[in-house]
Amino acid sequence: MKKIVLLLALFTISIFELSAQKKFRKVTAEDFAKTYEIADSTTDAVYIYSIGESEFCYAAQHFMLRTHIKARLKILTEEGREHANCSVTYSYSKDRSGFRNDNIRNISATSYNLVDGKVTSTELSNKYIFHENISDRLRKTKFSIPDVKVGSIIEYEFTLESPNYGVLPTWKVQLDEPVLYSYYDITIPEWFTCDVECRGSQTINVKKELAHLKLNTGYSVFDVASNRYIAEAENLPSFKKENYVICADDYNTHIDFEVSGIQIPGDVYKSFAYTWNDVRELLKTNYGYNSCLKTKNPYAEEMKSLQLDGLTSVQKASKLFSFIHSKLKWDKTYRLSCNSLSKVVKEGNGSNIELNFIYMSMLREAGINCTPLLIRLRDEGRLPMTHPSIDKLSTFVVAFVDEKKDLFFADCSAEYGDINVLPAKLMTGGVLFDPTIAADMPQTVDLKYLVNNGCTNIIQGILSEDGKFVGSCKSTYFGCDALEFKKGYHNATDSAAFIQEIEKFYDCTIKSVKLRNTEGTGNKTTIQFLCEKDIRNINDRMYLNPMMFVDLKNSPFTKDNRKLPVEYPYARTIKYITDIAIPDDYVVESMPENETYSLGEDCHLSFNVVLDGQKIRTTYTFDNMTTFIGLERYKELQEFYNKLVKTNSKLVVLKKK
Repeated sequence: MKKIVLLLALFTISIFELSAQKKFRKVTAEDFAKTYEIADSTTDAVYIYSIGESEFCYAAQHFMLRTHIKARLKILTEEGREHANCSVTYSYSKDRSGFRNDNIRNISATSYNLVDGKVTSTELSNKYIFHENISDRLRKTKFSIPDVKVGSIIEYEFTLESPNYGVLPTWKVQLDEPVLYSYYDITIPEWFTCDVECRGSQTINVKKELAHLKLNTGYSVFDVASNRYIAEAENLPSFKKENYVICADDYNTHIDFEVSGIQIPGDVYKSFAYTWNDVRELLKTNYGYNSCLKTKNPYAEEMKSLQLDGLTSVQKASKLFSFIHSKLKWDKTYRLSCNSLSKVVKEGNGSNIELNFIYMSMLREAGINCTPLLIRLRDEGRLPMTHPSIDKLSTFVVAFVDEKKDLFFADCSAEYGDINVLPAKLMTGGVLFDPTIAADMPQTVDLKYLVNNGCTNIIQGILSEDGKFVGSCKSTYFGCDALEFKKGYHNATDSAAFIQEIEKFYDCTIKSVKLRNTEGTGNKTTIQFLCEKDIRNINDRMYLNPMMFVDLKNSPFTKDNRKLPVEYPYARTIKYITDIAIPDDYVVESMPENETYSLGEDCHLSFNVVLDGQKIRTTYTFDNMTTFIGLERYKELQEFYNKLVKTNSKLVVLKKK
């Protein structure tokens, strides 16, 4: 089952003022003079404490889990004032039949300032509290604490109630600012079978003790033997997201409570150890998949003019993918449940799965066997394959098989995509809704290793005696690189701004440009341009980069130490093939050595430069065949990228005869 993850603006869950055991004194003038050794140059605020308490209760004829949260922070910089803008995300649905929503109550917040040696306070007004539905499964409540300045101390608290009492909170111990003290207290009735797991690099002291919990049903009071867990940690460094990390929350220090079953006296045993078959049944009944998967193709008549006869399954699927994008637009949302598909067709837009259901009806019409691949968006964290949970799912992409029963994938949110060309946030692990779609295939699939992504650059030109290169560059982007290129092109202010970015990166002047396949779907796009570039010319020598246009100017891994592993969105290959004619009255004085080196089996570089008469021919191939480099290999990765930068900066020295 899901874990309730409370997201608070740029930080996450915080704390609750606990009964007699954990009372915190009022803010005094002395608090404003304190300094914090745990702070560093990147610290914008410090959590003085971050505390929570979860308790079980009985209300409205249902058991309920009630979590109390409270936090106190000191604001240290102007940027730190953003911590006054808080938000809490929780489960909420208007669409799911029989679904009971979480609820947030008793929000209060105060800012404290020191004015003329006295502590003043400003309390949060209800008019600064806002609620919004952010998906078909989630709601966000936002509030802004008033009168917050550099040096302010802020405090907030709220209560989150969940009728889904088999779902226990994930407590985040490490936050994006330093935490002086973290405390979490939960008492779990002995009726629950529960596993507790601590993850992350920081030390958490977890104490388990026997306790008793009184539950008032309105008719009687139960005195339930329970297990109480108390988790404490002190002086926690900030948890900052680093580059090349897709979902940082996968790695921060936290505690998970996983309920596998509940046996309430007088009631039947309720198992929370779901299988993927259980999840599939819930999707069929509660999320409308049964009816959506039987939807008739609304474009059956129009499909007859597409001339699909004689095409392979992949060719048909690609043609239908382009066709549906000519009819329907993605509304920029990813969903797991589905509204009326007829309404989507009528209005001309819908969520990714609404478009995907319609797309699958077209595939079936074309004789292609297809099914959803259930996934969690990559920036929301990993999908726990061994602990099936419908609440960890975000959406699905379409999986289909060709004549050889090989799997292929598509998603209608990829406005510039194609078959096996998906947005990076969808390239993750998934579970087939119908695992029988492909013989001898496992039910789980990892999309991160879909192949044929990258770019091939072909550069040709002439170097004049005065040190000016005049030539052409043809760059062909394929797979996910083509999708990203097209997105960048369409997101630019205008075409002139887009060209200026290329000129800046390649340090050249572009004279003319031809673009192909930049509109709509497709797995390939091309830019070809004529350009001029000045070559360093000193006395009777010219210093020429034989690649002409470099792949990598600077390493992205310059820090001596790193706290998180390195993640790439997908595997890819980059090639440069350069052919430069040098002036007849110049000779090559020195040439760089050819190179081949690797980072294990994950990354490989090949660099080869030769002189053929008066032409310098260079080939450069960088294969990145992985999407994950563990932290223990960071030094190796750093050395590999340092070599890459040096290779990209190698020079041929030309001397005048």
